[in-house]
Amino acid sequence: MKARTMVAVILSILMVAVPAMGAMEQPMNQNQIQDRDRVQTNINEAEQEQIRLEINNRLRIDGSALEQMRLRTQEQTENRFMDLENHWSREEVGQSYSWGFVNGYPDGSFRPEGIISGTEGILMLTRMMSKISAGMPGEPDPEDIDWDMVPQWAREQLREEIALAIATQSHLYGESQLNRLQFAVMLAKAMGIEYEEPPEGTVVFLDDEAIPPAELGYIYRLRALGVIQGNEGNFMPQKRLTRAEAAAMMNRVMMMLKAAPTEYSYEPDMLTVTLHENPTTGYGWVVQFKEGDILEIDTDEFTPYAVSADVVGSGGERTWVFVPEGEGVEEITFLYYRSWEEKESAIDVRVLTVEVDENLEIIEVR
Repeated sequence: MKARTMVAVILSILMVAVPAMGAMEQPMNQNQIQDRDRVQTNINEAEQEQIRLEINNRLRIDGSALEQMRLRTQEQTENRFMDLENHWSREEVGQSYSWGFVNGYPDGSFRPEGIISGTEGILMLTRMMSKISAGMPGEPDPEDIDWDMVPQWAREQLREEIALAIATQSHLYGESQLNRLQFAVMLAKAMGIEYEEPPEGTVVFLDDEAIPPAELGYIYRLRALGVIQGNEGNFMPQKRLTRAEAAAMMNRVMMMLKAAPTEYSYEPDMLTVTLHENPTTGYGWVVQFKEGDILEIDTDEFTPYAVSADVVGSGGERTWVFVPEGEGVEEITFLYYRSWEEKESAIDVRVLTVEVDENLEIIEVR
């Protein structure tokens, strides 16, 4: 009897001392080990700048869009969304609203954690691309769309050229909910970003093995542009996209595109050239020409951009004003390179040819 009592006591002690199997830490699987050991690759500054230049040289923000942005910014200052006061996306949603990409609900809310469908994502991107004067490549065919999948309320809007082009590219025009990867790739293609394999060995995000190889190049380029950001190094491609996340991505595109003004304009008495420059990367523009013979530099100024706090190293605009000094034809070369490197290493070169007549007036720039 005493032995039985002793066994019972020992068993009870063991049951208290050993936790239930469900509460024990599970052994780490191979994927978890890989995630723990991987380190996200920092993008090479020279390559990052080259990607930004390629976009900045091709896309422009329409002038009327800037005016609308200023008007809506004033409206937003007077009447903020009530449910964004303590939300991480407050500033970016506000700016996205000012651009006209997103709207709120009649009750004054934005509902930042709400999820969006493929149709809604296409229409958001349509509003963004309508502000960019470069437009959309190709000629979309309405016959390529399965209109039975498109909700009735969106069919007329989806027939507009830009919306139709985005829908044809993505095939995500139904009511299914979008994930982060789908929206990011849709955005990249709408912007005309060319697919390019990341450099060998690059860890774009710690979970980039969950991104199909055919789409990883777009994600790499969007990260280089500062359009997408991860969470502790992860992109979470399959996570449902929220309204706040969509607004933030589109706003970052526009913040970046402020780096793409019209490159030059001229009047008889002056030539003005404005180019994107990012001193944080070490790159800068150097101007080469025979100063004083036909043209001379009147002013040379750098203006940094006022951008979202989440966009790091977006740079600014360098503006030169050239004035006529003598009759003739002058060639001005702009080289973008690091001052401690050879000029032959320039990653961007621009050349303008300026003709000045006998009245010391600029008559042609090409």
